[in-house]
Amino acid sequence: PVVYFKYFSAHGALVAAQVSQLPMEHIKNLGINLTSMEPKELQRVLVEEPQKIQQLGELMREVFKVEKFHAIPFNYQGQPQGIIVMFDDFSTDSDKRVFESYTRISTVSYDNAMMAKRIHEMAIKDPLTGLYNRRYFNEKLDEELVRSRRTHHPVSLIYLDIDHFKKYNDTNGHPMGDVIIKTVAQILQKTSRKTDIVARLGGEEFAILCPHTPRDGCAIKAEKVRLTVEATQFPHGEKQPSGKLTISLGVSEYPSVATNAESLVRTSDDALYKVKQGGRNRVCMAEPPKDFKPEFQPITEFPEPSRGPKAGPAKEAAGEAAGASSPKDPGKKTG
Repeated sequence: PVVYFKYFSAHGALVAAQVSQLPMEHIKNLGINLTSMEPKELQRVLVEEPQKIQQLGELMREVFKVEKFHAIPFNYQGQPQGIIVMFDDFSTDSDKRVFESYTRISTVSYDNAMMAKRIHEMAIKDPLTGLYNRRYFNEKLDEELVRSRRTHHPVSLIYLDIDHFKKYNDTNGHPMGDVIIKTVAQILQKTSRKTDIVARLGGEEFAILCPHTPRDGCAIKAEKVRLTVEATQFPHGEKQPSGKLTISLGVSEYPSVATNAESLVRTSDDALYKVKQGGRNRVCMAEPPKDFKPEFQPITEFPEPSRGPKAGPAKEAAGEAAGASSPKDPGKKTG
């Protein structure tokens, strides 16, 4: 049998992740705490000679009843990723060379996979903030609308930007402007669900795509984001026209307001423009044109006869996306 222990540097631990020729149940919740070792020495041992880790020998004896084993380091760019442990020691040098050759081949494959992952992330992520870029956002927007037409669940969109950002840059310099953009991006990520697509569109402009979320629920989420940014102490925020750094947000929804991806973006942007014209630091919810007929009636609730009415996925998503009570008029400042 062979066991792969993955190394978690943040916790100073090796955790059994994969096993061959044994049931996975044998390695469930199995790990080694290495925090007692000095960090530099731990790094060296993991990279060069994991066989000498005392706790590993104790685990092999107590859990697997194995006295002899062979541990090979599994590294990536000189950093330990884990160790591969083969039960029983090698009977000949030839066996050892074969196993080490296999490990080197595995390492090369891992290197290639990590390189492909980095290239993919570079293609879809904004380098400054780590958020998705405009190209990926546009792709996901199209995908979510296709899914919405199939499932009849609404898709909402938040467009937002940082108020008076040019003035902030001119006053405090572009490096501080980058700090502000990164901090706002972190807030957007922390206040969003895993299913939301948070993107930086360019400059100080951002977007949040909210699947399975109706317009009113999305407005609640937008207000939560606005209040969080307003309450954050940004460097030199007191120099801004309002005495603090703020954001403005526009909200729209498909199919209740928009008919396609283009109109969803346009109506969100129009709502944001209204906020800018009306004083900033607000949330504005787009309204459908007169005599507008949606492509379909979005599902927002599902009845549950045995327990009474229950919020459907769209309502639940709205509540999860918001985490706050709904403002009476999202188009007016509530903070």
